[in-house]
Amino acid sequence: MFDPWTLWAVLMVAAAILAIAMLFVWWMTPTEPALAHWAGAMGMFVLGIFCASLRGQIPDFASVELGNSAMLAAYGLIWTGMRRFDRRATRMIYVLIAPAIFVVLCQLPPLSVSAVARVVMVSVMIAVLSLFSLEQLWRGDASASRARTAMFAILAIVLALNLVRVLIASSQIDGDNRVTLFSDPSVAGFGLVALALAIFLCFSMVLMVRERTEMLYRSAAQRDELTGLFNRRGFMELSLATCLSGGPIAVMILDLDHFKAVNDRYGHLAGDRVLKLLAQVLRENLRQTDIIGRIGGEEFAAVLPGATVGIARQAAERVQRGLYEGAAQLNLGDGSTPLHCTASIGLAIASMPVGATVTEIEIRLQALMARADGVLYQAKSDGRNRIEVAPAEPVAITL
Repeated sequence: MFDPWTLWAVLMVAAAILAIAMLFVWWMTPTEPALAHWAGAMGMFVLGIFCASLRGQIPDFASVELGNSAMLAAYGLIWTGMRRFDRRATRMIYVLIAPAIFVVLCQLPPLSVSAVARVVMVSVMIAVLSLFSLEQLWRGDASASRARTAMFAILAIVLALNLVRVLIASSQIDGDNRVTLFSDPSVAGFGLVALALAIFLCFSMVLMVRERTEMLYRSAAQRDELTGLFNRRGFMELSLATCLSGGPIAVMILDLDHFKAVNDRYGHLAGDRVLKLLAQVLRENLRQTDIIGRIGGEEFAAVLPGATVGIARQAAERVQRGLYEGAAQLNLGDGSTPLHCTASIGLAIASMPVGATVTEIEIRLQALMARADGVLYQAKSDGRNRIEVAPAEPVAITL
């Protein structure tokens, strides 16, 4: 049989170590303030368990009101930490609301005289705070991150355990109107469960921060700094992943006409504004499922999954029109006539096989882009500001 005092003492020491470790991670990652909230939560767990375990040896206000308030503050800090992690506004006063309500209610019947009522109230409040955290995790798309999914599962377990505790509250109180968690060996297993949950919760928190950091570095390596679109590497990686699903694929290659003349006349800063304008036009006139990238100096590309020739050509026409109208509104500061800016576009369409290997799909994609690039230069040689579509022909595979 477990010794309850030893178990809860181990839990306190473990929570204290986790709090210190979380503070260390925050010191190493000062740009992630959520870690400070979660470190505070671990500290509040230690305070709450310490006060509750000394019931009968310290004043009741310290063991009951202060101990349970610390536990409520811990779950409040988990919630506010999630909000900070998701870059949502939060205030520390949110953490104090549940503890303040509990302290006030403890001065009134039935909480002032019934330990069962206090257990029920604390359990309900913890369940509500856990629900707030679960809602924030869900809003941030828990399925997008394994660590976030793990944290969602852990808090769901916490929610379920506290709802169960509401149902069995009367069995957790002894004849002296005190909670038996710290004295009855038969329920000491709760401490073991709490220790496991605390450890897994902290690991999930740290892994969430690590995943975000890795994602930011990966995103920076795949993005063009000027336009914010994918660079060639990011564009090819995502396009390849999309093509692996199979089905119709349209590739659009765009090149700004007479871009060197814009740089020579207006300067490179003006040229950068034109590049940003084209990036914005592409975002506004292509679908959210389309992949857009800047693959060269003034050369852009887009992959349109599921697009037919008609859909791809309509999209290209919208881009040309948007660029022409947007450029005319650019104020380049020379007081002259509006900027006349156009783009030549090459289109190629093919159907990617389902179940093909990565190598096969990569070869097909590169061949498809080569066909689009070929008709792009045909559009330029035929007078520019044109849209040319590559003839429908199978993409040869050479392994």
